[in-house]
Amino acid sequence: MKLNRLFLVCAFSAAIALGACGDSDSDGDATASAQVPPELGKAVNDGLTRDEYSAEGARVVAAEIDGDEATAEVELTGGTLDGQTVEATLSRDKKGWKLEKFEEFIDLDETQLREKYREVTENLPEKLGPPIVDCLAENFSELPQDKVEAMYLDREQALFRELGKSCANN
Repeated sequence: MKLNRLFLVCAFSAAIALGACGDSDSDGDATASAQVPPELGKAVNDGLTRDEYSAEGARVVAAEIDGDEATAEVELTGGTLDGQTVEATLSRDKKGWKLEKFEEFIDLDETQLREKYREVTENLPEKLGPPIVDCLAENFSELPQDKVEAMYLDREQALFRELGKSCANN
């Protein structure tokens, strides 16, 4: 029985990390203002989908361009990261702009993130049950920001599995 529970919780980890991605309309129209080139918005949304971040869309609200490199302030929408603001780095080559990575949370709304995490957990197809969902949500809410960034911005699957294992063993 414990092995089945462990499997379900590990499956949950992958689903949380990847399942909240959804399909996004990544045509770049989500760019905030005329000051931000539309191609930066498109690059962020394309990278969001390509790299399977736990958000459905993004809106570039500010950017600093230095030659072929850019840093952007990005508001994420949908998925577990809905409502979070992150710093993104981009680079440009002959094909155009490309999202390199999301560096860190600029404006981490911890309450919103915990609510979205619980919501996604409760709606997983594995139907983990209230005790495990409560355990996961409680353990997640105690994580420091650097661990949350590693889980969601660096997409470190091992951290999701660790969280799941701690609740499966209870």
